Amino acid sequence: MLNRIKNYLNENGSVIHIVGPLTQSFDSDPNEPTLFIDGGTKLKKDYGFSLGDNDSFQGELDYKLPEDKDFSDLQFALTLIPTQTETLYLHGFLGGRKDHELINLGEVAHFLFERNETKVVFDDKITAYSQGFWKFELQNTFTLFSFHENTLSLTGECRYQLIKQSLKPFSSHGLSNEAEGKISLHNSAPLYFFEVSK
Repeated sequence: MLNRIKNYLNENGSVIHIVGPLTQSFDSDPNEPTLFIDGGTKLKKDYGFSLGDNDSFQGELDYKLPEDKDFSDLQFALTLIPTQTETLYLHGFLGGRKDHELINLGEVAHFLFERNETKVVFDDKITAYSQGFWKFELQNTFTLFSFHENTLSLTGECRYQLIKQSLKPFSSHGLSNEAEGKISLHNSAPLYFFEVSK
């Protein structure tokens, strides 16, 4: 079964969805591979695969993980994501228990540390970027946050620009910037981008 899941993700894996236990509703293109993690399996369609240790879903999963393990269901799912994946959407991994939420953010940072030009989007609220060059357009307040030592260049239509500046892990240096248009970002390590609603 695990090989079937890996082949499925590799067939059209530039964009992949992972549906977690806190997801309330889910609708996506069936051509975009989807993994349903444990409790997220309640929203499973007629496509995709489910996996987990059955601690938040009472039915049968396509691939069952052991209950006693030293890794999370999400961490395991991330090991299955093919190298060609450019965008990974995580649904239902924010909110709930704070320890789970922080660990989910940390696992994605570790995942991205081995990647280039890959982004992970959490519920359209937080985006994590692997090292690389990024361009986007934004008219809002935003915060940059890193789990790793990072060197940043941030230019374009934003209030606070950075040229090869060091951003320490858990630093407030990237807090509350203001964007008014096109932004360019270059980061040397995974970086979290929080858009703050006005």
